[in-house]
Amino acid sequence: MAKKIKIKPGKAIANSPSAQRHSMTTGGRELHPYIGARLIEDPKSMRNLDTRTRQKLKERWTPSKIDALATEVILEKLQALAASVNEPELRSLSLVHRSAWDASRDVAGGVSGHDSDFVALAFCTLWKRWLPDRPSLEMIEDWISDGYKCSYRHHHDEGLDAWRNAWNALRALLQDVDATTIAKAQRAAFAGFTSLLNWTQDYVEEHIHIAPHRGDDGLRLVDEVLAQFPNESDLYRQDLLAAKADIFAGSERFEEAERAAHVVIDTWPRCAIGYATLASVAELAKRNVDAIAALERALSLPVDDPDDFDIAERLAYLREHPDAGTPSR
Repeated sequence: MAKKIKIKPGKAIANSPSAQRHSMTTGGRELHPYIGARLIEDPKSMRNLDTRTRQKLKERWTPSKIDALATEVILEKLQALAASVNEPELRSLSLVHRSAWDASRDVAGGVSGHDSDFVALAFCTLWKRWLPDRPSLEMIEDWISDGYKCSYRHHHDEGLDAWRNAWNALRALLQDVDATTIAKAQRAAFAGFTSLLNWTQDYVEEHIHIAPHRGDDGLRLVDEVLAQFPNESDLYRQDLLAAKADIFAGSERFEEAERAAHVVIDTWPRCAIGYATLASVAELAKRNVDAIAALERALSLPVDDPDDFDIAERLAYLREHPDAGTPSR
């Protein structure tokens, strides 16, 4: 995509009392305690801690420790803590709570400390095993995290499958709430360590730059995100609509890519992004004359933000090198 609207995460202060209770903050928001439990398993998160704090945190229950236990073992320990639950009871709780961690609090009011962590994480694991048809917030976070890990390891198809699971589950959760912007959706039904804004952009970019063979999936994703957040900022929506052109172009569907770029131009005629996108499509199609025309049109209006997309510089380059390859946008 041409522009990135990134939220910068704040530093998680792992030495603070709140962090030791698994309460983490980023970008000015407090994250769900499940994220803190996951971070204990991340060597990068533990790297800058002193040895004593690191050892204390390693002694706590974490998702992988609970996932490694048999269901019978989990249920026995829950019963011993007077926090037992069965599948029908958990399904009933899932109608009230989107989070398995939050659901555990309905039956574990008298449990504290490490035992409280165990109960909450046990509910997260049991929810995954018993209610796969009703993904929890914690399951969505797991899929998002797994998708990033797969991307780093260049297992891109596997990562995109995980992100599709996360997106489908998130959309289902958002059906019953007024979430026409990303901020509203994040407050209502998102617990991720990465902001929802950043993740949706990363998800779309994965389709553009890494997985052009999954173009149809990427186009469907863009349409779904646009439909889900109709009141999101113009900048964000411009970016997504330009991304459609990029995805079409990546599959050499140049006529469709041009039509997508013209949608951006027609909707925001004084913004440079549409003309820059149209020029990029023309260059990929080896029609530099058309690329020059698109950039000249942008400057002749003129658009309000030509420098954001290096319109003049790109135009000068193409005029001097009419047979040149496509520069990055």
